[in-house]
Amino acid sequence: MKFQMMRFNPFESASGSSLDKTFRKSFNGNSGFPYTNTRVRVMKTRLLGGADYKRLMNMSVPEITRFLEESDYKTEIDSLSQQFKGLNLIEYSLMKNLERTFKRIYDFSLKQANQQLGLFLKKWDYWNIKILLRGLQTKSNKNEIMHNMVLVGDFKSEFFERILNNAQTIEQAIDYFKDTNFYPILSKHKNSLAKLEDELDRFYYLNLLENSSKELRNFGKNQIKSINTLNMLRLKDLDSKKDFLIPGMDEIMQVPEGLDDLEKIAYVKREQLENGLHKMHSFKSNMDPLLGYFTAKEIEVNNLRMIIRGKQTGIAAEKIEKSLVYLS
Repeated sequence: MKFQMMRFNPFESASGSSLDKTFRKSFNGNSGFPYTNTRVRVMKTRLLGGADYKRLMNMSVPEITRFLEESDYKTEIDSLSQQFKGLNLIEYSLMKNLERTFKRIYDFSLKQANQQLGLFLKKWDYWNIKILLRGLQTKSNKNEIMHNMVLVGDFKSEFFERILNNAQTIEQAIDYFKDTNFYPILSKHKNSLAKLEDELDRFYYLNLLENSSKELRNFGKNQIKSINTLNMLRLKDLDSKKDFLIPGMDEIMQVPEGLDDLEKIAYVKREQLENGLHKMHSFKSNMDPLLGYFTAKEIEVNNLRMIIRGKQTGIAAEKIEKSLVYLS
């Protein structure tokens, strides 16, 4: 009876405990996916649902902050509340929560799960490089740049801090990447950040498709399809619409007629979410449940950012709601 009253969850125990090691041994199999996926399925129960978003839409920014303080975002909000207030506090807390969550999963993942997850999380190296260069271009302060990063890839915070402490220009920052495989792209396109970012995206997905497992490769192909579709919807210049993310991979999604621009974009993202949730609910011993969780978590953070930005800038609630992506 005492054991039941404690409501103990073995998968939420510290990863270094003897009990956790016992569960690792029982669940890891040959790939590490059974143990890793089981822990992630527990984490998915803390994701926000449709009812939560409906409540948030009726709240002010301070009320949203208090709501998030009672959720999985409490650690980051408490940690950053002395440095930031209002919109910035929530924005930076969301990004740092994403970082903490992804690091946690990577740290407790095993074997092939760990290897494939590391390959997937390299996407945030590309994100962080974009944040760095855009920050230098707009002369943002170091704190703003660092708090917008999600440091779960190969480049650590010390590397970016060293650049920000010493580089005054984009060209000087790019010099720090001379010994990396990013340098050819960065140096070639340093005069056009838009082109540089497009090339970084292509570079990431080409490497992902070349080196990943079947599940991660299929996920990458679906991501490319979604990105192609979103580019088609957002670009008004017909000639620009021919510039797909990956040459030779020009498949796009069929979007229903009769939707306005915001609804079309939300439809594409909702398809991503539904596909991700389908994977997350899978009990296969492969990468799918992990990819599903990451998709759902990223969409949650994007939803929250859209809500607070919309409220801060006075965008009509109806317009914000059209941009949100969740399953009721």
